[in-house]
Amino acid sequence: MVSYCLGIDFGTSGARLVALSQLNAVDYQGESKFTNQGPKIWQDALHDLIVQVPLPIRAATVAIAINGTSATVLLCDGGGNPLDEPILYNDGRGVAVLAAVQALAPPEHLVNSASSSFAKLIWWSDQAIFAEARYFLHQADWLGFLLHGRLGYSDYHNALKLGYDVVRLRYPDWLRALPFFGLLPQVLTPGEAIAPVTSEVAARLQLPKTCLVLWGNY
Repeated sequence: MVSYCLGIDFGTSGARLVALSQLNAVDYQGESKFTNQGPKIWQDALHDLIVQVPLPIRAATVAIAINGTSATVLLCDGGGNPLDEPILYNDGRGVAVLAAVQALAPPEHLVNSASSSFAKLIWWSDQAIFAEARYFLHQADWLGFLLHGRLGYSDYHNALKLGYDVVRLRYPDWLRALPFFGLLPQVLTPGEAIAPVTSEVAARLQLPKTCLVLWGNY
């Protein structure tokens, strides 16, 4: 029996899906366009992309990997519900806190940019809503959570602009020392499996209960 992996990529103006067989053949491609960005739009696009996959392919899907725009981030409560509108990858509000970012990070570090994930985290830390936050997640982290139900995980491609050290595979000490370090996701290797889809997702999307959700590109 042929098995499949679904690769889903969320971009600026839409999301795309490919179904790749174990024979490395692309047997299905789908697309969902959107003109605005937001959690509900992303959630609907994720659902629509998967349910449009022909049922025989869905029934034989063994893994799903989701990729999103780097440095698009969400601030969530303990249930994974966004507390505020997401800050997109190209949002420049970090300019207002760039001096604070540069005071924390080493010189010439990747996070010393107004559009980095870390700059967005520092910007949010000055907002009243930050007191309610329990998770700081990237777009792909949150979309994966919708399928597998586990919060607080990311991969090191997404976490790079948050300050994660991809050489030592750990958060650096200057980042770990921050009082809100606990909001940051645990970082896994891209392609690593975190968990199968939840029973509810398997039933709603007609996927096997054993279908694994992978991190990032695979």
